[in-house]
Order: sequence, then C-alpha cells, then structure tokens
Amino acid sequence: GSGVVATELGLELAARGHCVKALLRPGTDARGLEGAHYERVEGDIGDPARLRAAMAGCDWCFHVAANYHLWLRDYRPMYAANVDGTRNVIQAAAAAGCRRVVYTSTVGCIGLKRDGAGPPVDETSAATEAQMSNHYKRSKWQAEQAALQLARQGLPVVIVNPSHAT
Repeated sequence: GSGVVATELGLELAARGHCVKALLRPGTDARGLEGAHYERVEGDIGDPARLRAAMAGCDWCFHVAANYHLWLRDYRPMYAANVDGTRNVIQAAAAAGCRRVVYTSTVGCIGLKRDGAGPPVDETSAATEAQMSNHYKRSKWQAEQAALQLARQGLPVVIVNPSHAT
C-alpha cells in the first residue's frame, strides 16, 4: 500500500467512500496515504496465510505490489515477489471470498503487432516470454501468466496493463 500506484489508488478509493485496507510491510513509511481513512494491515505478499486473514470481509482486491528494479545481483527476490506474490494474492483473495481481483501488470507484457494491420496493440496482442527484454518484464510476464491461469480456473481476475504512473 505504500507504492506510487497503491497510494494513489488508496487515496481515490477512500475519497469515494470505500473502506480501504492497505497491506504494508512492518515499518513501512505510509506518508503517501496521509489524510486517507484506511485500515493498515501489516504483512507481506509472501505470506499466504496472513494475506487470507487480512482479506477477510473484503469484496475487492487490488494487487498493485511489485518489485521493480532494472538491475540486481540476484533476481530471485524479484521473481518471488512478482510471480509467487501475485499467485499468493490472487489465491488468498479468492479464498477470502473477494468477488473481484484487479491485478496490475505492466504495458511491457502486451505484444506489439508486427504486420502493421490495425491498431499497433490492444488487449488481444499476446506477447511471449522471449520478447521480455529484462528481468522485471520477464517476472511481470510470468506473473501475468499465473494470473491468467488462475482466471481460467474460475478465479475472479481482471488484469490491467498501465504504462507509467505519475
């Protein structure tokens, strides 16, 4: 709940009168949510049991957490957060009875059309893992594949692919 997208979303939902729970790691600076009425829930997307407990009573889940780095010595934590964390969040939300899970992916996971026909990209433009040019995009592509698989199993998942938050 402390990232750029999460704070903007939390502020907007609270301003519209929604009850907001924001998942924050212990000790996380939540100044971005100042002025918003929300419930702080401490936990981590790597802890499925804590996620299920935190989501009890929630109708919707907005999964906006991501590990974003263009260079790391070890990319395993990025994949754990982005891929495993996405799976954990979606499964926990479904187990808690959320009617909708909105997973925030990235525009980098949308494939570019090569034939020049029609619009350059739309939601039907599939990308392959081979097209992912760095570990961040690859981890988000894998996370999106996990979300799509869970959606095919009947979980209430919607995927959004924003470009840049300001």
